[in-house]
Amino acid sequence: MSEIYKKIGKIGEAIKYGEKQYELHPNWGDLRRIFDAVALAKLYILNNDYQSVENRINELKNQYSDSVMGLVLEASLSEIYLWQNKLKKVEEALLKAERIASDYGIAGFEYRRKTILGKVFENKKDYKNALKY
Repeated sequence: MSEIYKKIGKIGEAIKYGEKQYELHPNWGDLRRIFDAVALAKLYILNNDYQSVENRINELKNQYSDSVMGLVLEASLSEIYLWQNKLKKVEEALLKAERIASDYGIAGFEYRRKTILGKVFENKKDYKNALKY
């Protein structure tokens, strides 16, 4: 439903619906919780509500930063920071995600890291490095 509100330009309604769903289903599982929070953060950004973005980020960090779900969290945060054009924070989140992947022996993160780094270089208008990724 949030996506429909977003498509018709009713970002405020999309946020209200998304927050309601997020609060009604706190036990849907960690992965779903992170993805829902990231979707809400994107809506907040579209609505220029950066304080709500920071609140959501801090909530997620408090819940998941010291676990294997921290990998998903940091990769997701890197995308949130990219949407806000906070390129230094993108790089920091990716480094933390890479460390977590290494600590837990998780393979397969490299593709996502390279995709996001390519976007970072593109935003910096460093097309030579963007093409490397």
